[in-house]
Amino acid sequence: MGGHSAGGGITMNVAFGLQTPLAAVFPLSGTDVLFEHAAVAQFGNLPPALLVYSQFDEHTQLGQLPGIINLMKDAGVDYQLAWVPGFAHFYPHGAVSLADDGTRSALSDRIIGFLEEHLSE
Repeated sequence: MGGHSAGGGITMNVAFGLQTPLAAVFPLSGTDVLFEHAAVAQFGNLPPALLVYSQFDEHTQLGQLPGIINLMKDAGVDYQLAWVPGFAHFYPHGAVSLADDGTRSALSDRIIGFLEEHLSE
């Protein structure tokens, strides 16, 4: 499941707050909405996540990102973080993305690779 902006926030809420059984999620510039971090950190067995944000994303998204990362760690979520440099809140799927593992690829390729990895399990 994936979504952008408010859709990214809803994606995180469905996956982590509601514990919907999903194989993987990719919220793009998602906001931290509608779930309690302390409760989510105790759930366990949450889906892997590809978190994507842009260099000049909205203040709300970038301001909430450290808390989202801490939640992923506390909950034991298998997550990846990728950045889209040079763009504001809206960015094309073909834009270059840089990941926390040092890789560089088009955002669309990164999403497809992430889904192929986790949907084939």
